[in-house]
Amino acid sequence: MPDITVIIVNFFTARLCRRAVRSVREQGMKVKVVVVDNSVDPEEVQCLRSMLEPFDVEILADGKNLGFSRACNQAFQRYPAEFILLLNPDARLLPGALNNLAGFMENNPRAGAASPRVFLDSAKTVFLPPMPVPNPHELLLEILLGDSFRRWRSIRYRKKALSFWQTHRPLRQDLLSGGVLFVRRKALEDAGGLFDERFFMYFEDADLCRRLRKLKWDLFLVPSAEGVHLYDQAPDSGHKAAYFERSMEQYFRKHHFTWWFLARRFSASPPRPIWQSFMKKDTMPAFFHVPGAVREGAWCFEFSPNRDLFPAGGVFGKGPCLEFSSEAWNALKPEKEYFYRFTPLPG
Repeated sequence: MPDITVIIVNFFTARLCRRAVRSVREQGMKVKVVVVDNSVDPEEVQCLRSMLEPFDVEILADGKNLGFSRACNQAFQRYPAEFILLLNPDARLLPGALNNLAGFMENNPRAGAASPRVFLDSAKTVFLPPMPVPNPHELLLEILLGDSFRRWRSIRYRKKALSFWQTHRPLRQDLLSGGVLFVRRKALEDAGGLFDERFFMYFEDADLCRRLRKLKWDLFLVPSAEGVHLYDQAPDSGHKAAYFERSMEQYFRKHHFTWWFLARRFSASPPRPIWQSFMKKDTMPAFFHVPGAVREGAWCFEFSPNRDLFPAGGVFGKGPCLEFSSEAWNALKPEKEYFYRFTPLPG
């Protein structure tokens, strides 16, 4: 049986952590589970210990908010194992996922990291998108060409997303999300370690995947393994947007300094709405009428908080109406505007 350590970072998500840990224990494999607490709150830590007591979990609570990268590194260094599973507290594994990920990695020695197919709901109707690689060339084109480039990029991205959602075979990727990520320790050691701690949160997974690919380690989507990620359920301390911007700049400075310098010389026009939109609080229950030109055959419904649907989640269906999964609907942010489109599936 492979040696596996599971790492979860908690930030005021004790109840979600319990669900994530339970999904690991229900895999039926003997693994080490480590939860690093970043909450810096004695009551939260006490709640966490109480909720996780039945599951044989090691809790690291140093009374500091280390940031996501440093917290993961702390557990990675303290508990060596052949494989590491990074699991967000608002994510969970579906039955058989851990065994399928481990089996794939053991049978593919040049696979440095793998991810399951991830959904926004337990019914597996709402697909989460493939991660786009941060690209300063595209950033510059977006600045120069505006909405015409954004529309072209969205259509191009849709083709990749359909392949990602519909494949039944492992699919090589350029970037995998750190929300549910199975990684080989040997690959991490070759790449200089797990995460670059200059990324407090965000873009640490993009940096890691770039380092792995540079050393010819392969990254894979493994569709026989499945998970659910409710996404962005931790409370917002008010600094998320700043952390995102800071980490994005750190990533581009590290890997694409010249292009980033050029892009920073210009300012992008704000994107105009290209597609229809809805707000969760304005659309209850979660029903959408499919346009007449699309409803005759199979279709794909894409939605995103980004105006250009880049990236976007997806739902497949047929007929004149879409009833959105209630579990997925509840995971959406009521204060956000979401953009969407229906498009016919080929064939």
